[in-house]
Amino acid sequence: INFYNAYQDILKKDPGAQILSIHMSTGLSSTGLTAQSVSKDFNGKVTYIDSHSIDRGLAFQVLEAGKMVQEGSGIEEIIARLKKVAEKTRIFLTLESLKNLVAGGRINKATGLIGSFLNIKVGIEFIDDSIKTIIKGRGEKPLTNFLTS
Repeated sequence: INFYNAYQDILKKDPGAQILSIHMSTGLSSTGLTAQSVSKDFNGKVTYIDSHSIDRGLAFQVLEAGKMVQEGSGIEEIIARLKKVAEKTRIFLTLESLKNLVAGGRINKATGLIGSFLNIKVGIEFIDDSIKTIIKGRGEKPLTNFLTS
């Protein structure tokens, strides 16, 4: 992603624009750090935000920011509100397979292979900018219990 060009294109079309660049937690992706670094080249026209979230938690913040922009809220007010949204959001995920954990380097191939063979399912929470395993078990029942408790 070329953030510099993206920001520059927006500001060429609308020199008065104020860009709020909201990103996935830097605990899982360094892409936001690139955006943060590049944002400094735009003399306050680009405000970088680490959402400290992923998936729907990030979406909640983006949607809230969009709503506030339409209501005429200022950048500082939006940033303050997004911090509150982040504090009140909890992300729970279930994994049908361990394939993505292997691909992302979170577990090794041998563990992934054994886990797949044994039909291991995992329930995780995204907290403090990292993934924490909450439950693991064989088959669907542990995940069903995790999601309904």
